Amino acid sequence: MRGITALAIILFAAAAWSAPRDRVEVEADRLRIDHRARAASFEGSVSARYRDLTLTCELMRVTYDEAGDVSSLKASGDVNVTRGDARATAATARLDARLGILVLEGKPVLVRQGSRLEGERITVALATGEVEVEQARGVFKLGVGANDD
Repeated sequence: MRGITALAIILFAAAAWSAPRDRVEVEADRLRIDHRARAASFEGSVSARYRDLTLTCELMRVTYDEAGDVSSLKASGDVNVTRGDARATAATARLDARLGILVLEGKPVLVRQGSRLEGERITVALATGEVEVEQARGVFKLGVGANDD
């Protein structure tokens, strides 16, 4: 389980998305902003980069608070998250930045260094690295260095 927790931390040390003063670079075919609803929608070939973490998808909706800090994010349409040699894929990803909870749904898969974890839903508590997988199944690489994560 330690390898899976490390995998989740590596992928989603994304308190990144809720880091109010850090820079997130986003590219998309279209951007729609609704200031009254405090929401922004990025549509088509979306790519968001924060430090060494990259999220790509077809649609990303971000809500923000009065100060302009991200409060939630929902990505859908061929969601891919990468950080270093770790990768996650899913149909959707939801981040509650206030609670620090990331939920991957729609055939979510986490892959790193020959290990693979799948489930119906993968929930990650970003602050603790705790991972909950519903209907879990996986293949884990064992051997020298397997616990170095």
